[in-house]
Amino acid sequence: MGSETGWREAVLEHTDGLILRIELQPAARRQGLLGYNKWRNRLQFAVRAVAVDSAANSALVQVLGDLLEIQKKQISLTSGQRDRRKQILIKGVDSEQIQNRLSQLLDQA
Repeated sequence: MGSETGWREAVLEHTDGLILRIELQPAARRQGLLGYNKWRNRLQFAVRAVAVDSAANSALVQVLGDLLEIQKKQISLTSGQRDRRKQILIKGVDSEQIQNRLSQLLDQA
């Protein structure tokens, strides 16, 4: 799945860094990057936290920080606070480095 390049359409260049288009599955059994949904053009992530009081959003930020090896303060939710479909801004990162890391993670998904 990670060897396909269609997922790169879910990663957008931004003046402050990168925007990731994500579909989030809250209250999941496992946590992390599940793959890429080519029909929705979004990276699919799952978290164990439920979607109550922004717990799932906070868990997503934690998971992204851990998986992409960046600080949580570099990650902000720009849209989708109350929706499964989200846009995440990752500030101050090397685009190529993040895309290479996502490719590695998708190969493992």
